[in-house]
Amino acid sequence: MTSIGFNLNFLNNKEQFIQADQIPYTKALVGLMTLTNMHRLFEKNDILELIKRAHILLPQQRIIDRFFTDDSLFSFEYEKLTYKFSLKDLKRFVGIEVLDASENYSSLAQWESKINNCIMIYDLQTTIGVLKGLKLSTFGSAISSDEESIIIDFAKKSTTHAIAPTEEYLAQAEFLGKTISDEFSENLFSRIKLEFPNKIEALELRKMPFTQPEFSFDAYPLKIQKTLWQHFWPEMEHFNDPDEREHITKLIYLAWLWANGFVMIDLDGFYFVDSRVEDFEVEDYELEGGGTNLHETYYNHGLDELAPILYNEEVAKKAIRPWESIDVLKRTI
Repeated sequence: MTSIGFNLNFLNNKEQFIQADQIPYTKALVGLMTLTNMHRLFEKNDILELIKRAHILLPQQRIIDRFFTDDSLFSFEYEKLTYKFSLKDLKRFVGIEVLDASENYSSLAQWESKINNCIMIYDLQTTIGVLKGLKLSTFGSAISSDEESIIIDFAKKSTTHAIAPTEEYLAQAEFLGKTISDEFSENLFSRIKLEFPNKIEALELRKMPFTQPEFSFDAYPLKIQKTLWQHFWPEMEHFNDPDEREHITKLIYLAWLWANGFVMIDLDGFYFVDSRVEDFEVEDYELEGGGTNLHETYYNHGLDELAPILYNEEVAKKAIRPWESIDVLKRTI
C-alpha cells in the first residue's frame, strides 16, 4: 500500500458518505483498511479478511465481544468525539476502494512483511493527510507499542516485538471473520458487478499473467555503469563502496521503472509503482524527514535525466496496462 484516499464511486448512494455526519465513519474504515492492507471491499471474502486482520492487529478492540453483545465492531475518535462502528455501518460500505491495486487485498505473508509501512502510512495520514482528526482506539493493542517496529509473526519466530497470535487465536479470528461476513447478503456484492461491469472487467484484466521486469545495474556494460554513476558522482567517487553502491543502485532502479512506464499517478496526484512489480519496496525511498514521496525523490535527484539511457522498448512492453483504456465508472443501470 502506497497511497490512500476515498474512492466512493462504487458505493450504493455514494452521496451520503460525504455528508458531515458520515465522514467520521468513512475515515475510520479507510484507516482500518490501511492498517490491515485491504484495498477494496467488493466480495464477501474481503469482509472476512478485514475482520480477521483487525482481530489480529487490534486485540484490545475486543471485536468478538462487541459483535456478540451489540453488533458493534470497533470504537474510534474523530475530532475528539467518540464513535462506534457497527455491522450496519460496514454493510453500507460494500464497494469502497482505498487503493487501486490489482487485488482486493494483499496476502497474509505480504501483510506480515509490510505491516510497518501500513502503520507508517496510517500515522502520516492521520497527522497531516486525508485521515487527519481520526484516532482508532488502539490503546494496549498490538500497534500501540512505543517500539519503532511491529512484526506480525505467523511463523512464531523468536522476534522481540512480534505479534505472534496462537493457533487458537488465529482460528478465533477466522471464525469471527466468517461469522460476520455471513451476515452480508450476496445482493450487496452482486450490485457492484451489475452496475459496474467495466470495473470488474478491468480487475480481471489486471489478474492476467504478468512478466516481472528484471533490473540489474551490474548487467549494464561498464561504460554505461560509469555514465549512470557520474550523474551522482562526476569523478566516480565511491563507485566501489558497498553502501553507496546500494543507495545509488536503488535510485537508478527507480529511474529505470519510471523510464519504462511502471510508475503511475493516482487521482490525487500521488506517484506510485505498479503494484504488480514485486521487487520494489517503497520504504527504500524514505525521505530524511520521514515518509515517502517518489515524485520528490525522482526530481530531487534529477532521475528524469537518466530516462534516455534507461528506456528499453522490450521492458516497456511489460508495463502496458490495457485496463487503463476502460471507463470503469461507466454504469449499466
